[in-house]
Amino acid sequence: IAFQVVIDSLVKSFRPNQVRILRYGDRKIDERLATSVMVFSFLYAGTFIFFAVIYSVLGLDFETGVSASATALANVGPGVGGIIGPAGNFASLSNAIKWMLCWEMIVGRLELMSVYVILIPAFWR
Repeated sequence: IAFQVVIDSLVKSFRPNQVRILRYGDRKIDERLATSVMVFSFLYAGTFIFFAVIYSVLGLDFETGVSASATALANVGPGVGGIIGPAGNFASLSNAIKWMLCWEMIVGRLELMSVYVILIPAFWR
């Protein structure tokens, strides 16, 4: 769906009057569904990149930081690299990185939208 929305936006940029109906299988994709998919995709990618950068700032190399972020957010198994790879573990990481990994795991397990909605002050009014 996200790919179709991106292609539709590109086509509209050079053919603004063309009407396109986006479909997923036999179902028509309405604007609200397309927006929801794009918001989720943006939040997922943004969370992944944000934490990967934080891990790099806190002292991990690029490969290990990206791998740690993917492992925590998406539950993809062991990381890549010498530190957290299949033969390694997370024990040698600093406490700050471990706390960030815990937070990222919670965000990934409880679904991004529900966690981020809880963090909005308007939710609690």
